[in-house]
Amino acid sequence: MLENITLKPLFSSVERIQMEDPEYFALDAISNSKLALINPDQDGSPQKFFRERKETSSTALELGTAVHALLLEKDKNFLSDFEKPGGKIPLLIKTAYNLSIREQNPVDYTEALTIACKIHDYYSNALSENRINTLREKGQDYLNFLKEEAKPGMVVLTADQRDKCLKCVGSVKENSYTIELLYPEISDTLLSFDEDVILMDIEAYFEDGVDSDSIIMKTKGKIDNWSIDLEKNIITMNDLKTTGKSIQFFPGRWQEDKYEEGKQIFIEGSFQKYHYSRQLAFYMSMLLAYCNKTYGERDWQLAVNIVAVETVYPYRSQVFRIGEEALKKGMNEYNMLMKRVAYHTKNSYYKIPELEGQDLILIP
Repeated sequence: MLENITLKPLFSSVERIQMEDPEYFALDAISNSKLALINPDQDGSPQKFFRERKETSSTALELGTAVHALLLEKDKNFLSDFEKPGGKIPLLIKTAYNLSIREQNPVDYTEALTIACKIHDYYSNALSENRINTLREKGQDYLNFLKEEAKPGMVVLTADQRDKCLKCVGSVKENSYTIELLYPEISDTLLSFDEDVILMDIEAYFEDGVDSDSIIMKTKGKIDNWSIDLEKNIITMNDLKTTGKSIQFFPGRWQEDKYEEGKQIFIEGSFQKYHYSRQLAFYMSMLLAYCNKTYGERDWQLAVNIVAVETVYPYRSQVFRIGEEALKKGMNEYNMLMKRVAYHTKNSYYKIPELEGQDLILIP
């Protein structure tokens, strides 16, 4: 059962590296988002964790990625004046274009459009010549852009996304406190980093009667922004979040119960819904291990912040300092989920720790 599993971070394995998102996502290691797939509180299960490989894509995610790129990697990225079409059209055109120009076995562009539609499930069971021609026509301007104007680091959005992105980036840059956190004044003793990938191995020990064995689990995290003050021994970690709701609802709130006078009820916000306390505790544990390994063990002061910005009017930005209790709760959740991963790595998908010791037989 889970209480018989002990987790031990292998501090010698921790390393900090820079890599692009596709390379990071391809890494075979446990991420915070991967842990959600095994979390019962997020409708997770061992089957989802071990079998699913979700590649989520949405306009909200694309906008958030653009805001990150322009704020945290502003020297590498810039916003294009070109406004791409909405919906799936840019994805289909870009996939077809890449298929048509690849070095090995390039595909004729018309055929590539058909393949792209099947890859991205766009009328894949009812794909007519008329639909292909319509797609070609609607995507022609974007295809011309890809051929003639696209450059590395160029962020290309729809007209609506572009407008929102500019307002989000402007809001953060006009907030003196967010600027102080994200862009501190660098010196010999104060260092700042963006978009760092931290890798670390965790060993899980099993104590089953007399026998005890272990497995090693690889973990990964991509930290938006962090700084270290070597003179004052302060590690500051900042996570940039975009939210499509009013910023005041982000941390959750207490409100009067409609049905019972004088009773207050807590309404969860994005912080609770997306289990951000677990993410931040997970990332800080790896970052602390890296700093201890690189700069020597010290009595570090830890500061963990979320920089949140609205993607809706009035596009306000706000810093939330994460307290010790929230981080402790997040670390407990992280440990519990890592133990579940270890448990199901050793046992079958269908063996449920909560049912052990009960007079029930679970038949796969």
